Amino acid sequence: MHVVLFFTLSICVGTVCAMRTLPAVQIAHCVSALQPAHSHAARSFRLGTATQKFSGSIHHRVPNLHLRSARPVAVAAGDPVRAAIVGGGLAGLAAAIALRTVGVDAHVYERTTELRGTAGTGLTLWPNGLSALSAIDSTLVTEIEQVGSPTTLIEVTTADGATKLPNPTGDPRRFPQTYGQPMLNIRWAHLQRILASRVPEDRLHLGHTFDGIEMADPGAEMRVAVRFKSTETQSPLPPAYVDFVVGADGINSAMRGLLVGDGAPRDAGRTIWRAIIPLDTTLLPRGACTMSAGAGKVGFLTHIGGEDLYWSAFATDEAIEQSGLDRADFADVKAYLLEQFADVYRVRECIARTPAHDILERRVADRQPLVDANGVAAIPWGRERDAAHAHAHAQTQADADADAGAAGAEGVGGEGAVGGGG
Repeated sequence: MHVVLFFTLSICVGTVCAMRTLPAVQIAHCVSALQPAHSHAARSFRLGTATQKFSGSIHHRVPNLHLRSARPVAVAAGDPVRAAIVGGGLAGLAAAIALRTVGVDAHVYERTTELRGTAGTGLTLWPNGLSALSAIDSTLVTEIEQVGSPTTLIEVTTADGATKLPNPTGDPRRFPQTYGQPMLNIRWAHLQRILASRVPEDRLHLGHTFDGIEMADPGAEMRVAVRFKSTETQSPLPPAYVDFVVGADGINSAMRGLLVGDGAPRDAGRTIWRAIIPLDTTLLPRGACTMSAGAGKVGFLTHIGGEDLYWSAFATDEAIEQSGLDRADFADVKAYLLEQFADVYRVRECIARTPAHDILERRVADRQPLVDANGVAAIPWGRERDAAHAHAHAQTQADADADAGAAGAEGVGGEGAVGGGG
């Protein structure tokens, strides 16, 4: 059989996969149509013309990670196709739901020891992302809408809020009719909980840190062994023997390092700070998103459902340098941000209401598409474009459509231009 590894690096659920309950399963991250063969002898997945090249190139990258304690095992006749998904975030859980929908016995292996209800911040799901989720489970969107907040108003202003600017997305109330789904904002942890509820408890393995892969020889009737160690004790755990592996372990993916080895993510030259605070309708109406943009500084406010308001503020390195502020002069990050964003409409008030320890800070980064100087794919599985790279914050519906189009996965979504986060 051909043992094939896939990896997903997107930090937004929309670009995980656009599954169809058809004979061929489309997964944006492997950029291929997967179809189980009908006979046990031809048990491998067919990936068009890329199968031999893909499985062979992966095989040659893996031997330096072999462990004697985790060897491939023979596949028993009649066994279901089995997959290991490395990462239990939005990408991994959505991939598991999609694969299980078409009969694959998908197991999710997550590094953290619990799915915390306070993990992450806010996330915007654009219509194409919701369509992708609906394609893999028709009941998902209904539950997400009950917990999240469909966007009914988008306001864009100058940094001081004095001048309203054109909203490039148009009136969001037209989205359901135009795109078939609304633009919806939700707490990241709430979306993770909803997705996790669709995965059987005995198929979600927490406290498992990915520790390598033992590959079978190309063409052998063998399964691949995926190694894990305990997150708490660092001791080896029993390996998982599967037909293929999906890496959904984030922008710093160990799977990407194994397959591609292209180093650290690409820095975007800006920093983002974000948090969730109780909703105050004097700051932001229910169902609303606001963006205030100045010279290198932007503030977002988004209602993400219930009584939660998500805010984020980002500044470019140039804007921070021009401000003349020295981070070391301030007692904590909150004091620094109150001064750094003093002239940005509404977001300063949000910062003032947020305890310093609740503010998440992160450098904005992405993954460069794996293409050569001519734009031709330079990835192991070989297709026209790479839709498996993580995007920076503020990825828009149009950008996501362009990325997904090359993969034949229309309906794949990206992070929202307003309120995107994680």
